[in-house]
Amino acid sequence: MGACYSYNKEGKVERYEDHIKAAVAVWRIIKPYYGKVLDRVLGKLKFDPIAVSLAVHDLGKLTNAYEKSPRDFRHEIFSGYAMYKILEKTPEDVRMALSLAVTLHHENILIGVYVGKLGERYLTISNIKRILNIFKDELKPNCDVKQTFNELLKNFLVREGFVNDELTNYVMGFIDHWMNDGVKIDDIIYSIKDVIAWASVGPLEDLLIRRAKVASVIHLITLTDSIAAECA
Repeated sequence: MGACYSYNKEGKVERYEDHIKAAVAVWRIIKPYYGKVLDRVLGKLKFDPIAVSLAVHDLGKLTNAYEKSPRDFRHEIFSGYAMYKILEKTPEDVRMALSLAVTLHHENILIGVYVGKLGERYLTISNIKRILNIFKDELKPNCDVKQTFNELLKNFLVREGFVNDELTNYVMGFIDHWMNDGVKIDDIIYSIKDVIAWASVGPLEDLLIRRAKVASVIHLITLTDSIAAECA
């Protein structure tokens, strides 16, 4: 397997780790303005939640499914699932907020493809599953994702203090499972249902707080991601 790319078309290429490093560089600049707010929203963590979200937010682009059909296979659904699995041992609100934020970081495109294109009024679990099933045999990596993340984590995010060894092990554990055992559609759907239930079921006051957590993270993911992409 060769190098992993976050963008590779129209005569322009960008390696995955270069895009993530660029986005995290933007985050480093604006973090002093948001750091205390994030601590209040998510609590003080042993890792940087935005840097981790950025590292994972485009993971779905490294699948055969995305290479085959980048429009119809919404990479952010796979990326949100990856975040859900990686953060399995973190506090529930942190896991759910970051997973949902990664899933929705291109919400307008996701809705356009999975709702408007199918003639539906709402984004339904059944439609997500129906489309994902088209790609059920194409979910393996299309590049050397293990080498990419070894470089990204150990030689950048760990060295720069954004993640610790424990989280690095969680990320690499997911990648090993993905490469060796593969990913099941039903497992992705379960994660989506769990995250949606967290954001939709319960007392209104709790739901408003949960959605505010997600909104805070989405804003920072999309802002840093967009600036990095424009400057590439």
